[in-house]
Amino acid sequence: ANSLLADGAVVVNTLASAINFPLVSVPSVKLRLSKNRPPANLASGLLPVAIAADAYLLAARRHFDGSFHFLGFFPGLVQSDLAKTSLPAWLVPVYHALCYPFTISEREVGEAHLAVATSPHARRRPVSFWNYLLEGRFPHRLVLDPRLPDFVFDHLNQTAASLRDTAL
Repeated sequence: ANSLLADGAVVVNTLASAINFPLVSVPSVKLRLSKNRPPANLASGLLPVAIAADAYLLAARRHFDGSFHFLGFFPGLVQSDLAKTSLPAWLVPVYHALCYPFTISEREVGEAHLAVATSPHARRRPVSFWNYLLEGRFPHRLVLDPRLPDFVFDHLNQTAASLRDTAL
């Protein structure tokens, strides 16, 4: 990554652990990452991955030199077709109808990303986390578990290396 990014680059992760998911544990996050298939549903698949994404940012801070700034950003519920891959087909229209009042457009998400990534506050720390109100936030409690960031970082690097070897 060092060769791909200029000094002072801001790396924004949008799949962030802004919500305290009650039924997620360090072992469940590790299990989700170790499976090589799409998640079965939103709760068992995407939420642990969001926690792992923020944990990766903490580990990346230690593994890359201090010239990057890592941001975990939860923009809120975005109007998208993600539900089609996570919910039964009959439930998708119901989900969209119930969530629509609480969702934001892709354009609004883009504007929020730009506001956070260009904010001078984003560069005050090597890693920071933001909520949909563009306020600093704490990550999920599991992100701060010292076992998780290094596991996620090592697992993703090993997976990338094996994919690279397979492609060659």
